[in-house]
Amino acid sequence: MYPVDASLFNYDAFLFHKFSHIFINPIVDTYLPLKENIDLFSNFSKLQEIGYGSNDSIVKEYLVRAVTQRYLYFTNSNFIERQKEIDASFGFVEMDDFIELFINYELKREQYVNFENYFKEFVQNLRNKTK
Repeated sequence: MYPVDASLFNYDAFLFHKFSHIFINPIVDTYLPLKENIDLFSNFSKLQEIGYGSNDSIVKEYLVRAVTQRYLYFTNSNFIERQKEIDASFGFVEMDDFIELFINYELKREQYVNFENYFKEFVQNLRNKTK
């Protein structure tokens, strides 16, 4: 089970994380078919060990974690450092890159009505970062 101590675990962030999959997963499935195991992530083997077997599932999880960290940034900055530690402990070590790409989307909200409209630029930026 999850810790009861709010200093160890943030239930709002957990729920936000889970519900974010509802909009992130279909976007990634539609616009980013990365079934092949290309070298996008330095910690790919560790992520495979905990159940993320393909690049598209890893991208989904990174995006959801980035969205969750941005949520915490705006709502509960006291827990954001702990969330970063949790994400890194699971092997999500490129979070800063995803946060940066998400901030780029936030800055372009007038140009992109929603994340789906921005996603093609996101993919291009992601690929540029991994070269």
